[in-house]
Amino acid sequence: MSKEADQVARVKALRGGNRSVITKLEKEALDLIQGRDEREKGDRINRLGSIKVTLREKRKLLKELDGKVSEHCAIEELAKESEETADWEMRIYEVLCKIDDFQKGNSNMEDVGTGASASITPVRARRSQTPPDVSPVTVQNVSSPSRSSSSNGNYATGIKLPKIQLAKFNGDITKFPAFWQSFEHAIHNNEAVSPINKLNYLLSLLEGPAYRAVEGFNLQEENYENVVETLKSRFGKKQQIVNAHMQNLLELQNHPSEGIGQLRKIYDK
Repeated sequence: MSKEADQVARVKALRGGNRSVITKLEKEALDLIQGRDEREKGDRINRLGSIKVTLREKRKLLKELDGKVSEHCAIEELAKESEETADWEMRIYEVLCKIDDFQKGNSNMEDVGTGASASITPVRARRSQTPPDVSPVTVQNVSSPSRSSSSNGNYATGIKLPKIQLAKFNGDITKFPAFWQSFEHAIHNNEAVSPINKLNYLLSLLEGPAYRAVEGFNLQEENYENVVETLKSRFGKKQQIVNAHMQNLLELQNHPSEGIGQLRKIYDK
């Protein structure tokens, strides 16, 4: 085994160990929240606070380890690696949300029980505020407590939704705005995803001319913004998009003799 391969194996082993710790903390947190732990409520709340701090630290460490693994994995493994990373980020996100809701709920009950003033924010209103400092990469079978929508963009996650599959982009200029808007909302603006993993996601979604336009960039964190700017410059200029649409319209073949069906297809295009 080469020195580089040995280093990657060590990083993967370290990552696996930390993922095991996260799984144990996840189970313990759920036991504490659901009352399966025999400790007093005050002790359970304190322990949940410690678990929340540890999970946040593990989340940061996993980002670093995922980045190191991604730097050395083959292109064909990027999609799988990125999906796996997103799954773990979502798991941590869900646990942190549940802990946060449990702590806020009990804090609210204590305020009511001690005769606090009526100005105290109700539990439902509190749950519409900003969640813990994490956000999901994709929407998928979320089982965390319901959260009301709010003006800062946090929408309900209590319902179960199918996992979103981002469309790939092959260089068709007319499709770039839709592709980029989808990627931007799911990945680009997501602070829970590191730049190296954003780059992994982006490269895994490019095909044909789009991929060739950026394949010269090395898989490094500092190249993510360079790749984004290259794609926007090559495929995202407004006038180019308008011209491409106009060209498509001019190239439509109009054959009235082929009947209403053909006219309908021309109209739809």
